[in-house]
Amino acid sequence: MSKRIFTVISLILTLGMLFVLVIPASAQLGDKDESSFYIQNVSGNDGVSVTVKFVAEDGSETTPTDLGGGTTNPFTLAKDEMKLINVPDVVGLATGRYAVVISSTDKVVAVARVESTGTKQFVGSYTGFSSGSNSTIIPTVTYNWGDEGWMGMLSVMNLGSGDANVTIKLACTNEAEAGTVGTLTKNGLKPMASWTVALKNTKPDGFSTSTRCIASAEVTANQPVVAVNNQNVPAKGYTNTFEGYPDGVTKVYAPQLQKNYYGWNSAINVVKTEGGSTTVTIAYDDGTANDTCNLTDASPQCQIYHGVFHDKDGRFAATVTTSPAKKILVAVGSTKKPYSSGGYAGFAEGSGSAAVPIFMKEFGFWSTSINCQNMGTVDTKLKFDFFGKGSETHPAQILKPGDSMQLFADNVGFGTGWATSVIITPTAAGAEFACMVGTTQRQQPNPPKEGDWTFQYNAPTAD
Repeated sequence: MSKRIFTVISLILTLGMLFVLVIPASAQLGDKDESSFYIQNVSGNDGVSVTVKFVAEDGSETTPTDLGGGTTNPFTLAKDEMKLINVPDVVGLATGRYAVVISSTDKVVAVARVESTGTKQFVGSYTGFSSGSNSTIIPTVTYNWGDEGWMGMLSVMNLGSGDANVTIKLACTNEAEAGTVGTLTKNGLKPMASWTVALKNTKPDGFSTSTRCIASAEVTANQPVVAVNNQNVPAKGYTNTFEGYPDGVTKVYAPQLQKNYYGWNSAINVVKTEGGSTTVTIAYDDGTANDTCNLTDASPQCQIYHGVFHDKDGRFAATVTTSPAKKILVAVGSTKKPYSSGGYAGFAEGSGSAAVPIFMKEFGFWSTSINCQNMGTVDTKLKFDFFGKGSETHPAQILKPGDSMQLFADNVGFGTGWATSVIITPTAAGAEFACMVGTTQRQQPNPPKEGDWTFQYNAPTAD
């Protein structure tokens, strides 16, 4: 077993999705930001009616009748079908930042995408939420961090019935800023409205202009809220997106990690969310030695960069546990320089199905990979049902508990130039798994436009 000790950073887990989804508005990523979102019917039934409502930052609500692209509001989805809503195309919607409330007659899921179409390319993506909490943790928030100047961009949405008073506390965990705490506040946030703060433009109270901080963040409010951090390098465009989560768990799965994998390298970040000391064990599915982190109340976070510390090149997954058992959260960031960066949250539990609202195969040069990990106790393969295309089973070998696989669009046998939604189920009864999804623009403009050409998100459960 490897006994390397690592220091610093991060977190996060996703929340499940029910009939009503709420998606926080985008952070201000660049000089022209635009959003879109994908809604998928996962009810198993045809004819699900969906209504979309936009809530401005001042709490005013708009329910347009024309969502653009020939889509009326409400609209109907067939079984497993997906609908793309491109916010700039919505008829009559004023320029601005919005939260989105999606209601439906049966279960749907949604993924939001935000990008800058200005001088640099930024892309971030995250799954929608179905419920909130009065306290949400985002341990990975940066302020002028590292050589490239990573900056957090936070969006908080009020899911309550009354006005919310919101406080964000950023507790720096890097040694040079130990004990430094920055605070951001927003009073009177209207129900279903969102508040966005870009740290590149806002200095938290308690920070100085010279503060260089990687922080854990706690978002508290007198109403249930949800939170998202679109974290980026403003000068370059790299963007990683992490959702907030109300608490940790004692076992977390990370289905997609890399070392020199087609140029990709990952870093896995672990944060302890309860008191006491513990040893974190990160067990990989590629046969390499485990890594460990010793976490204490004084040093509750650690990071392992696989580009340097992993023993073998390739793609792999990890199962993260603690001893003695302490609650943790996990986040993963990956980069393929100079044009791609993405992040996702580790999974606390698996399910018997997963939904992929948007899967592309050379669609406008965008292509998708789905990365799944067996989180149960049953050996299984996975069946992929592509809406309007057909079904395939992957991988060829059986996935044992803890094992992972990747399905890349190039290996799907349905031609090229299309986008659709996917439902994933196991071939073995009782199997449980989870999937992370990444989509990359494989051919940048000529000359290439500097920035980030990848977006990643956790596939929501379709159960």
